[in-house]
Amino acid sequence: MVRPLVLATLIALSPLASALVSAESEPDGADGEGTVETRVERLIDELGDSRYAVRRDASQALRTLGLRAFGQLRRGMRSADAEIAWACEKLLRAAARRLDRPTDSQEVRAWLHVLCECDDPSEREVLLLRTAGVDASCRVAWFDPSERVSKSAAARLLNDRELRMPESRRERIAASVTSLLERFGVVSRPAIDWLCLATRTGDAADVPAVDAAEWWRLSVLRERAGAENASDDTSPRAERQLVLWWLREALAAGDVTRAFVAVRRHVELSEEVPRALRLPLAWIAESGENALARDVLTEYSDRLADRRGLYLRAQLLREIGDEPAAAAAVKLALQTGDPAPGVASRQRAEGLDDWAIEELRAAGEHLEPPTLRAIDARRLLFGWQLDAAQYAAAVETIAPAIDLLSAMAETGQAFTDNRERWSLDAINNLAARRWLAEGQRREESGDNAAAAEAYEEAFELRGKDGFADADVLIAMHRLEEPAPGYRARVVGRIEELADLYDAQVLAQPDAPDWLNYWAWLVGNTVGDHDKAVRYSRRSLELLPDQPGLLDTLARSYFARGDVELAVETQRRAVELEPTAQVMRRQLAEFEAELVRIVE
Repeated sequence: MVRPLVLATLIALSPLASALVSAESEPDGADGEGTVETRVERLIDELGDSRYAVRRDASQALRTLGLRAFGQLRRGMRSADAEIAWACEKLLRAAARRLDRPTDSQEVRAWLHVLCECDDPSEREVLLLRTAGVDASCRVAWFDPSERVSKSAAARLLNDRELRMPESRRERIAASVTSLLERFGVVSRPAIDWLCLATRTGDAADVPAVDAAEWWRLSVLRERAGAENASDDTSPRAERQLVLWWLREALAAGDVTRAFVAVRRHVELSEEVPRALRLPLAWIAESGENALARDVLTEYSDRLADRRGLYLRAQLLREIGDEPAAAAAVKLALQTGDPAPGVASRQRAEGLDDWAIEELRAAGEHLEPPTLRAIDARRLLFGWQLDAAQYAAAVETIAPAIDLLSAMAETGQAFTDNRERWSLDAINNLAARRWLAEGQRREESGDNAAAAEAYEEAFELRGKDGFADADVLIAMHRLEEPAPGYRARVVGRIEELADLYDAQVLAQPDAPDWLNYWAWLVGNTVGDHDKAVRYSRRSLELLPDQPGLLDTLARSYFARGDVELAVETQRRAVELEPTAQVMRRQLAEFEAELVRIVE
């Protein structure tokens, strides 16, 4: 039987678990000895008995009880009787070595086995980064002998970049917590307190956000005090998560004062201010607390004066609706420090395409003298422009970089810190993509003969090792025949490349790339479209939910005539890779065909 959880006054300094009424479990079998709790208490006392046989039998009985005795064994470790404390620690460690369940997958069982057999808490913390699921992580938070590992496991579970934890994730964690409460009762330790409050498990569902914010704040203070006293029980990873939950609840309560203090604490825990502010500022903007957003920007104005900091300022100003101020901050950012292609990639992922393109253009200007940053910036912008079907702009972007790289290769020059990256093969591959874009530009202008010449240049550059670029052959196949015999020659090349890919599939049957290459080539041209679907499905079995592989499967379905499946699969690909415009164009093509069929 489990008594209802009762939440006491949260603003007290005692842990939440002490305010929760412990769950009681009926003993296994009617042995006449009362509850398991009473029996465990007696057995722990017997661990200090002067008679060896009594101590031996008590130890064996506690081993049999296993994790059901975990909470009381933890308390027994603090016994004034040194022998009881030693025996409890030994029994607790033995109990915590079996956290797997029959319902666990083989992967989870293997992960738990490695984790439980590891005696070093620091190594167990590293293993948590390879966590195998919510249920297993909850068990580690509940039962790991190390307080620090327990806290790190809980922090891993509570690590979510959304202002409001997705309901599906909250429900999964809450279900695991509830199951452990019902089976083992409340074990008094901070990690369990955190999981109960974050998921609002039991009566914690009724806790107002303002009280929860105060409780998280006090939890941060306790964790900080432990760190300052060099306690082995503290976890820096956990402290950062506690601060973010403090901020979440303060924003939910509309308490901007507490929210501001939480932001300050989050910054104090980081060495880089812009990185530390990125998530809190996004949450503040999402909460509509525009005045608080401006207060935070004012507080850290001198530490947001570099290029990354100014972009962060601009992003927040845009999110709260101050576009003129955002534009001014971007202009200042472009004039401050060195361009950073990495910043541009993050901006594009966040939907800030206009800023990302300006950043890459700025970075790509520095070709005299040549720099890797400039080459990388042009290559990245070239890829984006191809994705947007801006073929003329793409050629203009990449041509100077290819000319420079080719000249350096011919004279034996190279970037000393990156020789392999820009080998002659790599330069030829990039040049082939340039000629592909040039062919597409010429085709758009209606000059199919000139387009065919450009595609031939691309084919020759990529075909020197026998493996031509499938996209080049696809473009050739789609081109309206510019001369007699052109289509037959292209189909012959497609069949040759398909055979080469198939040989690789036979040699490496569990390599998803070769399966995908074959399906993409044939799905877009000629050949066995049923086999393309099979190969594509197999690639997704090996690498599930990969957007590029889903894109191929959708094209294979379409080639086979399964238009509804093509649309359904392509929508999933676009959902997973929303910035890929080429995938959106393919989806539009499939949807248009579906409409035509229905009509």
